[in-house]
Amino acid sequence: MQLSSPRAPAETRQTTQDGSTWPLPRHLMTAPSAIVARMAEDIADLDSMDGVTIRQLMRLGWTERQCSQHGRAAARRVATEFRT
Repeated sequence: MQLSSPRAPAETRQTTQDGSTWPLPRHLMTAPSAIVARMAEDIADLDSMDGVTIRQLMRLGWTERQCSQHGRAAARRVATEFRT
């Protein structure tokens, strides 16, 4: 007999009657598509004439590893999705 483990919360943005929210803190996220989506939102919110730095993203709670692995994809997503 196999015991089932509790299911981890989905990492995508959740919509509730109170609005939408991300179910996990940034540093606990592991799903690449969710990381890119959320990081892209952060980049779009932080964007300035000078661009966004890894240090700024880390202040929001991202890890250095998440930034290096997914930051370029998130930045591309901002360029195509949020600026059109």
